[in-house]
Amino acid sequence: MLPKIDSKKVSISCNPRTPHRIIEQICEHRRIAAEALAKIDAEGTVVRTLKGDVIAHPAIKVHAEAAKSEAALLKEWAKRTGL
Repeated sequence: MLPKIDSKKVSISCNPRTPHRIIEQICEHRRIAAEALAKIDAEGTVVRTLKGDVIAHPAIKVHAEAAKSEAALLKEWAKRTGL
């Protein structure tokens, strides 16, 4: 498991109008995506089920969902702030 991203340190380099809650959520999505990617790197892009079938690594979906959620959050915040 990767260490939690320190959102307080991240907020120093962000727009001061960005609420800390938004920064925390972005950091958490980034951590989840990075953790999933590390798992894929270590275990490969495919895994075997208990029945022996080969399937895409479940972490691929976790990574994609975390990245999608992060992008949606960033897009919404940019729209609200007029960026």
